[in-house]
Amino acid sequence: MQENNKSTVQNEAQGATAVVTHHINKPHLAEYELWLDEIGPMCKRSSGFLDLQIIKPIKDITTTYTIIIRFDTHEHLKAWMHSDTRKILIDKVRCFSPRSLKYSELVNEIGA
Repeated sequence: MQENNKSTVQNEAQGATAVVTHHINKPHLAEYELWLDEIGPMCKRSSGFLDLQIIKPIKDITTTYTIIIRFDTHEHLKAWMHSDTRKILIDKVRCFSPRSLKYSELVNEIGA
């Protein structure tokens, strides 16, 4: 029984997360929402996908979206973040943002 717990902990301790932040111009908020409906399902079909969470802006206060994407391994996360599919979709929304589109990667490792 203890071996199962160790395996579960190891599986939970491995993985990778991308935190994506997009600052969207107000006139493009509705278009960006439609884009999220397009990119979300494609991301979910990627190898190793675990979870996708979207934190939407607070109306009339901010226009910042934060997207958290989790994969089972860093390699799977990198494969999605550098995929041609994602690049094409990101090119669609570059004009929606006054700033560059940024993300950071967090990698979980055993013993970290």
